[in-house]
Amino acid sequence: MTRDPTSLFLDRLRQSVQDDSFILLRLRAADTPLTEVRLIELKSGRVLSFTNHEARQTTTKNFPIEEGIVEITRLLARGGSAWLESTAGNFQLIVPENGRARFVGHKRIAPAGKPEKTTSPARQHNREKQSRLAGANDWLSALDLVDANGTPRSGRGDKLRQIERYADLLAHFAADCGWKAGDKIALADMGCGKGYLTFAAWHVLRRALKIDAEITGLEAQPALVAACEETARKIGAEKIFFRAGKIEAADLPPLDALIALHACNDATDAALARGVALGAKLIVVAPCCHKDVRRALGAPEPLAPLLEHGIFKERFAEWLTDGLRVLALEAAGYRVTTSEFVAAEHTPKNLLIAGVRGNSDDRRRAAAAQLAAIKSWAGLGPLPLDALLNASAPPPVNSPAPPPAP
Repeated sequence: MTRDPTSLFLDRLRQSVQDDSFILLRLRAADTPLTEVRLIELKSGRVLSFTNHEARQTTTKNFPIEEGIVEITRLLARGGSAWLESTAGNFQLIVPENGRARFVGHKRIAPAGKPEKTTSPARQHNREKQSRLAGANDWLSALDLVDANGTPRSGRGDKLRQIERYADLLAHFAADCGWKAGDKIALADMGCGKGYLTFAAWHVLRRALKIDAEITGLEAQPALVAACEETARKIGAEKIFFRAGKIEAADLPPLDALIALHACNDATDAALARGVALGAKLIVVAPCCHKDVRRALGAPEPLAPLLEHGIFKERFAEWLTDGLRVLALEAAGYRVTTSEFVAAEHTPKNLLIAGVRGNSDDRRRAAAAQLAAIKSWAGLGPLPLDALLNASAPPPVNSPAPPPAP
């Protein structure tokens, strides 16, 4: 009896997991974004890790092997396609919404200019994070995050995880901007504090990616600026500088990238506006406090009864503030994504908003109209984030052209 194509494909998937030939599974189910599935090793054992690439957000969820296969079956039940890449061969499943499923096997052919994959990839979940911070022991030790042997200091685990996550994200953002080894760029870290993430940006861009980046850390407290300068001197770091000043007033040159993580309340809006005005191709912020919208928020129907409860109003104002910031950044000409910076158990203020210059005029106009409509509905008057709508500048001369769309 001939087996159905879906069962044949799932058998190949199970076999690739069992014999460790699995490389990658790409899945596009009906009416859902692209999902990439990887086989990774956690402390609890091997899992199938699902990464969903939505328009503005990337999310990841892990499943035990059999539960992951059940999830794949569920996603394909309404139609779609899947491509399994393994060292033994490639296998394709096509499931039309109103038609007969097809299973196709393909010989492995390496892409032009790339070696043939004959071994499965490393399964460690943190392999990419480790590579981003390879050779970072000098500044991590100088900042008292690890000891001379690279062992994390007591109580510094959360901070190190934050730095690892930031390093990984920054490398991806640099790729989105089309920056490559040898390119000259200028980056400013606004409100850099003790310089943890400033040195991380310097390490990722200059050491890991070989980009000729000039990094400036801006901090309002002169004592912290002096401490960061001493760390840079101690490790012999080139092209990293620290200055005292406030985000909204500091004299800064044209920038290719502006970073502002955990800038409080409207300092985030000031950073966004400055990044746009200075021509930054990349703007990354992690908002902290949210007070302006909370104070100005009216009682729009039908939410008025809910907003009478202070905790609901507080959380809604936070969500609304950051949503309006996304729209304002889109209206200023940026393609925006949002993601978790660190896990919620480490800090509830874990949202990361990233914008890469390059929105279409249609999207800019639509975002501006959507922003105005939501503000009107919520009874909001002028807000600090409105400055983004009036901030504009030509792209910096150092920024290369973006890569062509696939």
